[in-house]
Amino acid sequence: MAKIKTIYYWLTVCLIIFSVDIFLFSYDGNEILLREIQDPTAGMLKTEKIEYYTQKGDSYLKKSEYNSAIVAYKEALKLKKKNPEVVFKLGEAYRQAEIDTEAIEYYTQAVKYGINRAEVYLGFGMTYKKRFNYEMAEKQFDKAIEYDKNNIQIMKEIMDLYYRQGKYDKAIITAKKILSINGNDGNALNILIRSQILTGNFTEAKKYAGIDTNTKLMDDYIQVKINAKKPEESFGDGNGRILKAIFALRENNPRYAKKILETLIESKENTLSVKLGKRLYSEIK
Repeated sequence: MAKIKTIYYWLTVCLIIFSVDIFLFSYDGNEILLREIQDPTAGMLKTEKIEYYTQKGDSYLKKSEYNSAIVAYKEALKLKKKNPEVVFKLGEAYRQAEIDTEAIEYYTQAVKYGINRAEVYLGFGMTYKKRFNYEMAEKQFDKAIEYDKNNIQIMKEIMDLYYRQGKYDKAIITAKKILSINGNDGNALNILIRSQILTGNFTEAKKYAGIDTNTKLMDDYIQVKINAKKPEESFGDGNGRILKAIFALRENNPRYAKKILETLIESKENTLSVKLGKRLYSEIK
């Protein structure tokens, strides 16, 4: 009986060892196979691998998958450390991922490695602008425009930067240049009108306001400023009359405000402007 137990014992041990061997062999085989599946660049030349990872990064970046793009570009960079194009693309990926410190680092390297073109300085400037470093942003945008003088995207960044800093005269010049290239650019039109209003040039602003629906309210505002003392002035839009009435109330002239609102209420139109006008009229003492 003891011998039978001993035989069963060693038989079990042998079976366990044999099973472990099979498992390890299978595991190693799967590991090798898995490694081959995970490395689609196996068998490629170094240049082909770089191109593969760069294209993967580009694909991820277009889909706004920034982390994946960064990983792919870094794989390409491992194969060639001083690769200007890949370094620039890493700067772009980090900027769009809003990781500013790394973006600036890679843009700096890109310039160091010989990339001197509009895109890198544009990215540089956009990163600095986001960090509210307007002085550095302006320097980078100035460099960018040197390389591509009619690039609307660069001009729009410069225009917005001028506007943010209160440099309205410069913002007006840049906005007009943009509109000379693309007369339908709503952003440039908006900044142009706002800058002219803020510099008190209402007559000039009036030439551009009301061109599209997005600037209609500003057109009404300008008309109020130009014709503030003319209650008989006709406003074709109800919002404009309400705006004019509000200005009158701010100037402590409720009588004038009521007179403006009366012309709106009497129209008997079933519009939001008329409803708001009635409500405002009822609250004027």
